[in-house]
Amino acid sequence: MLRAALAGCLLALPVQAEPLRIPAGAFTMGSDRGDDDERPHEVRLEAFSIDRRVVSNAEFARFLQQHGARGPSGERWFDDDDPDALIHVRDGRWVADPGHESAPVIEVTWHGARAYCAWTGGRLPTEAEWEKAARSAYGMEQTTRSVWQWVSSAYRPYPWRADDGREDPATRAVRGTRGGGSSPTERGRLVSRNPDAGHHNIGFRCAR
Repeated sequence: MLRAALAGCLLALPVQAEPLRIPAGAFTMGSDRGDDDERPHEVRLEAFSIDRRVVSNAEFARFLQQHGARGPSGERWFDDDDPDALIHVRDGRWVADPGHESAPVIEVTWHGARAYCAWTGGRLPTEAEWEKAARSAYGMEQTTRSVWQWVSSAYRPYPWRADDGREDPATRAVRGTRGGGSSPTERGRLVSRNPDAGHHNIGFRCAR
């Protein structure tokens, strides 16, 4: 009985994904080969950490088991009633569908992604942080032709600036996504979304 209890406690703990440390400094964000809202410009960032890979269904199921699919104010964290969702309640527990445990979690809203990252002691990366980590030789995985990934930033034209309101979490704005295009500089122009809804091709990773 003690062994079973301890196993249950361990399953409830958040999973600490492998972090990559990204040094402070400037980089060129955007590309001349991209769309009009992807024009290159220089951005300077402080040092930060970002997870090597996106959050999996099994990892997010642990969060759901602890906190459920709705936030304290009734906001959706996970579209569990969507037919594309790959996490469901079985025998009283949230679990990933068989065969999809390691796949990127989808149908998580922007609010749900923020809540999960906070649960692990992190946050969503800004759009600039995501791109700096993705386009350099730091080892970040799933940066192209993967699921699109929520970032903290509102989807606004470049140049990216941290102090122009796009990083205000209270702003009711479409939130950006990255990672599903053919280049790490490509923005999710058609897949950036209302923060209240999930999507069958949007996942996320965390930063710190």
